[in-house]
Amino acid sequence: GQLKLEGLSPAEERVIRRACSVNPDKRFSSNVAMVDALRAAMLGTAPVAKGYGWLKFTALAVGCLGLAVAAWALYERPTPPAPPAPPAARVPPSKTGRQYFSEAMSLLQRPDAPPAQLAQATKLYLAALANDFPAEVPAPRRMGFQDDTLREQVYPQIHRRRLKQLIAVHPETLRALILGGDGRSLVELAGDLHDTSIPLPLDVPVASVHWLDESQLLIIDLQTNLWRLSLESRKMEQIATAVLQVASSPLTGIALSASDDDGTGESSLLMLRDGRSERVALPTARAQIISPLLGIDPAGVWGTVFEEIEKSGTGILVRLDGVDAPATALVDSDMEAYCCTCLRLGSECLVIVGGKSPAHASGLAVMRLSTDDNSAHVSYPQAAASETLIAASGRSVRTLATRLSVDQSTALLAVGPDTSVDTPATELWQLQPDGSASFQGLVGQATQGPSISALAFDASGQWLARGTSYGEVRLTKLSHPQIDFELMSQDYLEEVIQIQFVDGQLIVAFSDATVLIWNFYECQMVYEAHLLQNRPLPSIQPARPQAG
Repeated sequence: GQLKLEGLSPAEERVIRRACSVNPDKRFSSNVAMVDALRAAMLGTAPVAKGYGWLKFTALAVGCLGLAVAAWALYERPTPPAPPAPPAARVPPSKTGRQYFSEAMSLLQRPDAPPAQLAQATKLYLAALANDFPAEVPAPRRMGFQDDTLREQVYPQIHRRRLKQLIAVHPETLRALILGGDGRSLVELAGDLHDTSIPLPLDVPVASVHWLDESQLLIIDLQTNLWRLSLESRKMEQIATAVLQVASSPLTGIALSASDDDGTGESSLLMLRDGRSERVALPTARAQIISPLLGIDPAGVWGTVFEEIEKSGTGILVRLDGVDAPATALVDSDMEAYCCTCLRLGSECLVIVGGKSPAHASGLAVMRLSTDDNSAHVSYPQAAASETLIAASGRSVRTLATRLSVDQSTALLAVGPDTSVDTPATELWQLQPDGSASFQGLVGQATQGPSISALAFDASGQWLARGTSYGEVRLTKLSHPQIDFELMSQDYLEEVIQIQFVDGQLIVAFSDATVLIWNFYECQMVYEAHLLQNRPLPSIQPARPQAG
């Protein structure tokens, strides 16, 4: 360190510095010599008061002696080397990647996980990835018919085209029922609780299930018999035979069914209401409907009947809310119809027909129904020239999905085409109450299957799930419309026939009577985490899901 010699004269400072020199040869030969030199330095300066100088001299002498000893100890005695520091031990992480992942999943088991909980789960999942947890596509739970060895015997390939709706979700209560594992039962999904099995007194397996109201179901079996099931009493009543299709309005307890009673190809239209059924007289010009497409207004006011692949595009409007027999009227869609759906925008009822038309490139017809004269105003959405869709010569619309805005003033319409000339691109349109539609853009990446066979929006309207004729299942966030999360690849080779979102679950039914259920929150968590890190989404492994 440095000597603090403030207050000494230059002569006194020289003596002290010599006494503290790091070089022994430059120091005084003895303490007496040092004291003498210091006394001379002090006397050679200004005279001091008697007594005070001696005290000052003595203090300085003692201090200098201590400094000298300290300097000798510092510079003459060797300093032993410090022992080597032990090697730093590797501190293991407080948790493993799997533990972080388990914590994340524990937050996502509720059927109504709030956004903040999903965000916290995403943070935990990112921590799992940082601790060597493998990035994987969420695994589905396999349900529906599960015995692969008996599948062809119970659901013969020739009759699988009769499978229409294996998932039934009540629009108000959100009770969800799916096909049971033996084909002759239903399973009520209970979120994080235990599922409930509902055995059915049927000799043949289920082909389609629909809600009639809050406590009754309509079930079509594989031999096309129509049954009504009371969930309270578990009693079943046969209503009709040779039923081709059913459409229902569970909020009003009204349903339509189309059947071919005598095998001649002439369809019989039946309306179910208030626990009874009554036949609907069809217009003479449309008395023969071989392959009906049914739609029903959610408010139970209107029903629609079109014939699949019928060239003229003439359909039937059925007024259901009258006290007398249902009234019917013909409507021309100018569309070879492949699908149809009904929705309510405010007080307006819209019917959307998808199919194929040489005159209308979009393959869409939107009808606004009028209760004044039982008529329909028909419009045909057109995309702007700069937003060219697939050529009309090889394009037709295969499936539709709608999602109302929060105030129910507008709706999103997803359109799944079927094309033989190019990869199908899913289109997004916005519908207005007057029936006008504006093209919003294309959604999703190219698929392997040539047909988008099923579509569904989630409850928030932010996600769209798509299924293809090759069994692909893809999830797309509409804010990033060109990024697909592939949940099931084309290796499954069974057509997707239905998709539903309910209570945090993504439920998908296939043409072989299999039903797969994904945790939708987990899918969102994995998607958002990879998007935040700007890394590719995990790829699906080509394997058939295990039952369970």
